[in-house]
Amino acid sequence: MRAADGSHVDVVDLIVDSYADLDDPAAAANNLAQLAADLTDPDLRALMAEFYAALEHRLETTLANQHLPGAPDPAVAARILAAIADGTAIHWSARPVGSLRDRLRTDVGAVVDGWRRHKSKGTRT
Repeated sequence: MRAADGSHVDVVDLIVDSYADLDDPAAAANNLAQLAADLTDPDLRALMAEFYAALEHRLETTLANQHLPGAPDPAVAARILAAIADGTAIHWSARPVGSLRDRLRTDVGAVVDGWRRHKSKGTRT
């Protein structure tokens, strides 16, 4: 995937940018508190489903264009990274040490770096 200006987009940057609006402890706690209500309302739950479908599609497209030999199929990898990002955002909302962006970059980046460094079977490390 390329940005509008044609430059390469990294999947970690895409996730960090997607969650940037939550990088405020007060806003994040408010959003987390609202989550239960959103899940019980069919209309709000449908909007959440649309958000996650769009996010996973963008992640899948980005992953398909990156060299990550240890990653699973791009659709599976997109779901895994979205789940890690959500978990990180929830944990950070409860205990906001540092910035959410930094935490996401560290947590998601650890997985992506592992996929990037993966050695083929038969290759010695």
